[in-house]
Amino acid sequence: MLQRNISSFLLIWMIFICYLIVTISVTTNSSQTFFNFGPNKQFIFFGIIIDSYKKYYIIITYSFINSCVRKLNLSVLQPWITLNIQNEEKIKTQSIAFDGFFISNISNLYNWIDWLIYMNLLLTQVDIVIVEILAEMLIVNLSTYYYIYMQNKYEPVNTIYFEKDIELNENNDMYTN
Repeated sequence: MLQRNISSFLLIWMIFICYLIVTISVTTNSSQTFFNFGPNKQFIFFGIIIDSYKKYYIIITYSFINSCVRKLNLSVLQPWITLNIQNEEKIKTQSIAFDGFFISNISNLYNWIDWLIYMNLLLTQVDIVIVEILAEMLIVNLSTYYYIYMQNKYEPVNTIYFEKDIELNENNDMYTN
């Protein structure tokens, strides 16, 4: 499957890039503050020095919760906007029209505010990036599980990988069972 091959390539590429960045950062004699962990005097967020565990836990908690909210916005609201509002073939009901303006504007406003805070947080130090990644991976897996197994009422599969049966019809076109 092409998507699985591309995903595998992306995984290998990300591992290589992370290894390269860490190697370069460790081997150079720069005063890099990005690879710090925990509260410290170089951890500055919107001009506030995050040098106590209380401030640090507030930032970490906010980062985790907001990453979950961001991923919900991207995994639920954005596809709804695409499939219901921007889909020219979809018949628009009055409910979709009302909800469409509300949801589109709230999602857009959230995206801008989140972008400003997100960029400032991500550029502070690596532990924030790790928290962001873990939170987003949690929501990606929960929403993927929901859409595959709950939304469509599929039975969970006991094997990790499975392939659909592929057959050829009389025109030698492939279709799946």
